Amino acid sequence: MTSHELLTIGYKGTTLPHVLPVLQAAWTELLIDVRAATSSRKPGFSKNLLAGSMAEASIGYPHLQAPGTPKKGRMAVRAGHPERMHIIFSPT
Repeated sequence: MTSHELLTIGYKGTTLPHVLPVLQAAWTELLIDVRAATSSRKPGFSKNLLAGSMAEASIGYPHLQAPGTPKKGRMAVRAGHPERMHIIFSPT
């Protein structure tokens, strides 16, 4: 029987040379990018560069925006209201 875990990782305040060994140590098979915008000013984290690094490390890389934080949620957090995330993610 195979077990699968879903883990999250952020990249604020770090570099790709630091993140890659963390992913490898966790036996990561697939890194799902849920960012709304896949461009990044941080070296190595734009979509194409990240996809290439993941391919070299034999880690799958799809970009699936839908599971990520919706725009209203990002705006609430930036405005200092993270508690609004519950309302944003709750079904209506």
